[in-house]
Amino acid sequence: MLFKAVSAATLVTIFGSAISHPSLALIQKPDRSALSDDERALITDIADTIIPDTDTPGAKSVGVPDFIQHILFAWLDNVQRDEFMAGLNEFSQSAIRSTGKFFGSLSPADRLSTIIRLSQSNGEIASTRCKNFIDRMKMLTVYGYYTSEIGATQELSFNLITPDYVPCVHIGADDHAPSISGTGLHFH
Repeated sequence: MLFKAVSAATLVTIFGSAISHPSLALIQKPDRSALSDDERALITDIADTIIPDTDTPGAKSVGVPDFIQHILFAWLDNVQRDEFMAGLNEFSQSAIRSTGKFFGSLSPADRLSTIIRLSQSNGEIASTRCKNFIDRMKMLTVYGYYTSEIGATQELSFNLITPDYVPCVHIGADDHAPSISGTGLHFH
């Protein structure tokens, strides 16, 4: 689960300072009523298209929609949240114009091709706001997924303390890359 309740005493111990009441609200599970059912379903469908279930659980399975909602209502200010929601609406409308169907009713392959087509549009089928929304959804989905316990441990094989130092590790096609290394994270 992405959101765990942490006691104020633990936070004070970790950070070495007093925690104000608004800060404590950031670690609580988000209120699911903050998004409409349709908005939540669309965010879920987009996130699950970006990171679907494979041999490891996908974005929906690890709770990325909860993470995104938490970011929307606990971290973003009203202007940023309104921009995100306007982008969500424009994405929905652009997907309908592009495919003739609601995004959620498309097959997984058609969902992926729709996201790619809209994100690469030069303004003909998707506005800049829609393209910015897709970029933000990708970022939030990837961030939420890989900071989840399942994303870090099953997908990235996270191991904070390695048993021994190995300066050169060869990763095979079927291996999962470690999520932490002596030289830092590398994205290719």
